[in-house]
Amino acid sequence: MQRWEDPMEEYLKWDESQWPIVEVRFPDGPFGKVVMEEYSRRAFGVLDRHEPFAVVVVHRNEGAGMDKEARAVAATMNQAREPEFREYQRALAVVSTSMVARTALTAISWIAPFPYPAKAFKRREDAVVWARQRLGA
Repeated sequence: MQRWEDPMEEYLKWDESQWPIVEVRFPDGPFGKVVMEEYSRRAFGVLDRHEPFAVVVVHRNEGAGMDKEARAVAATMNQAREPEFREYQRALAVVSTSMVARTALTAISWIAPFPYPAKAFKRREDAVVWARQRLGA
């Protein structure tokens, strides 16, 4: 059997093997619009299933993060299908070893709340447990 390579895999790892948990790894360091557009495309595909799900984003280092254009794509994505995100996405858990990144997510969620519960964690295991609890599993 031939395995087709996903050219975006170098930039965005998307794992649904633990469904209804989707685990995502963005690239090390800042990333831009193209990566966030691909994330949006895949997230919309998950929304189209009309099933509850949770997303666990794992950052490998402290430098990971969206640039200004990527943040604009993320905001547009959430606004475009906000009712569906509210209904089906039960959690966004972000894992980062950086206290600054975890604090930033908390601040962002206060200023411009996500259409779903969002929480930052230091350990992936804690994030997955919280996401499963939000799913009622």
